[in-house]
Amino acid sequence: MESVFKAIETSLGINRPATVLTIGGFVVMAAVIGVMQLIDDDTLTFWQLLVGLLGLIVIMMVLTQLPLMARRVIAWVLTACFSFVAITATGQAITFNACPRLASATCILSFHMAASCTISRPGATEAVTGAVASPAPGQIFAAGVMVTGIAFVQATDERVFIQFAGYKRDWVVDVAEKLAAAGWRVEGGDRGGERIAAAAGLNEVRYFNPADADRAKALADALAIAVPGTTASVVDLSQSKYGQAAPGLLEIWISQ
Repeated sequence: MESVFKAIETSLGINRPATVLTIGGFVVMAAVIGVMQLIDDDTLTFWQLLVGLLGLIVIMMVLTQLPLMARRVIAWVLTACFSFVAITATGQAITFNACPRLASATCILSFHMAASCTISRPGATEAVTGAVASPAPGQIFAAGVMVTGIAFVQATDERVFIQFAGYKRDWVVDVAEKLAAAGWRVEGGDRGGERIAAAAGLNEVRYFNPADADRAKALADALAIAVPGTTASVVDLSQSKYGQAAPGLLEIWISQ
């Protein structure tokens, strides 16, 4: 533990009381996040932040070997960035992720997911095509298979992300498993996707390249089978700032 204190003191150029206060602050925030997310049956962000803090400490230890100026600049930038995410996560945990002006801490930490994390309501999108009728069981399969008369070309970079609100994570994991069993490539499906307050009130499938329009409709139909009674609208974001040059990215936004 002494080496951890020493690494932070040396990297940031602060004294021991300031170091204790810094670590204590992170411990308090971690405790708040853990307790509130346990109440909300969701501890994913807590564990992500814990891993991030451990990584920051390791980096601090490495930085002690760098020249003074480089050490101070890098250490303070990393600490500021981590502190922002930790403070954001703490506020969202206390309010059960109801901070509309801040992106979900989960989205910040899992920056490779949720291309449209900041979109909170359908009105913020450019085009909503309307609900897709539920097909008969057995009609919906993944890319590369004939789907209601439409032949898709298999995309090796096909990625389906799930954003959810209201549901327990285990329930969303089950939905992801059903979609995966039908052949869809669901990223992070074993964790049930990403819990985000912005998904509240939404049931939709989003696509980000015009070539994915039919694929998105097929995914909406597949979702209707995986979650009986749910009808997801299909949202075209290909012409928005979230548009993707390459096809294959799809997002499911679902809530109770």
